[in-house]
Amino acid sequence: MQSKNRTKTRRRGKGAKPPRQITELHTSKTERTGAEEEVQGSEYWKKAIIDSIPDIAWLKDGQFRFVAVNDRLCEAFGMKATDLIGKTDFEVSPNELAEKYSADDEEVMSTGKHKRIEEQWELPNGERIWIETVKTPIFDETGRIIAIRGVAHNITQRKRAEAERRKLMEVLIEKNRELEEIIRVATHDLRTPMVNIEGFGRILNQSCEQIRTLIGQQKNTGKLKKQLDEVIAVDIPEALGIINSGMSKMKSLLDGLLHLAKLGYSATEIVQLDMNTEIGNILDTMKFQVEQSGAEIKVGPLPSCLGDKSQINQVFSNLLANALNFLDSSRPGLVRITGQTEENYSVYCVQDNGVGIAADNIDNIFRMFYRVRSADDDSEGLGLAIVRRIVNRHNGEVWVESHYGKGSKFFVKLPRQ
Repeated sequence: MQSKNRTKTRRRGKGAKPPRQITELHTSKTERTGAEEEVQGSEYWKKAIIDSIPDIAWLKDGQFRFVAVNDRLCEAFGMKATDLIGKTDFEVSPNELAEKYSADDEEVMSTGKHKRIEEQWELPNGERIWIETVKTPIFDETGRIIAIRGVAHNITQRKRAEAERRKLMEVLIEKNRELEEIIRVATHDLRTPMVNIEGFGRILNQSCEQIRTLIGQQKNTGKLKKQLDEVIAVDIPEALGIINSGMSKMKSLLDGLLHLAKLGYSATEIVQLDMNTEIGNILDTMKFQVEQSGAEIKVGPLPSCLGDKSQINQVFSNLLANALNFLDSSRPGLVRITGQTEENYSVYCVQDNGVGIAADNIDNIFRMFYRVRSADDDSEGLGLAIVRRIVNRHNGEVWVESHYGKGSKFFVKLPRQ
């Protein structure tokens, strides 16, 4: 038969090795042949391995001849069982495919391990489908490999779903880039008038000083001088202060939006992070803010995690800044940073004894632009939104537990393996 001739040719070739060292690992060819005859004649193997399998399935002997096939394989090949039994792939498939199937069979026979393959099949009606095939060695009671079982599952729908998912991810990445571009352009276009407003505000302020000086040099009635002083020294500077404050707020907001948009597609460099060192570095950079708050910071020891260094530092910088901003002035501030491991994750907690969060605000604090105390909160409402976006990008989780008037606990769960 073709498979036997092919095997003999390989053995006669210069420097050729035994086919996957079958004889070294298992039994002699004579012993295998006897075992194969047992397989070919055994109804037990056919029923136990083939009949009950819902997918495409077959059984081959040690010479890679079909000895049992189920109806689903016959349908896929467009053949009857009698057209397949006793034949090799070289007799029922194109030579290129037969070469591949035979090489896979030889690998399973020589290694004694199963092999998983994803490939496309073309059905008799011309339809192309994706198949996941698992080829498994069959052993007898002495541990000899006497047959190979093949089971092929149609994964076309899964492949289509994966392709659709990849397509959607590409669209999402492109949309994020478009969003970043919109924000970048908006930032640029808005900065120009803001710079002009700030500049002319300074000019107006200088003009007011000049007017005040000129008025002081003139002989004006006390009543007129008082009125002019009130306008120039109080009303105009107050209006200019509001304008400048608004400009500063708008610039800060646009910077935050730009940073948030960039997180959608910026590259991440995942490395092992020593969080004791990272938190120490963060506290060094926030030393002035910590001293101004008067709070005591207690840290660790902390487990390591996997993450992008700059992005994870951003997470904990935002959480620490948030804790310091919402301390309770009626008691000394205290912030604790602790951590523990849970299976393949590290879970960190940033706990404060600040004012806490009301129950009806808990579900909103990670939303963009949401501020708990909108009346006296001068933040942009983006800090926690950035935290959530970074943590999500790291396949982690972030959540909060809080009691109003007692403080808050922010938890961050990050992979460590």
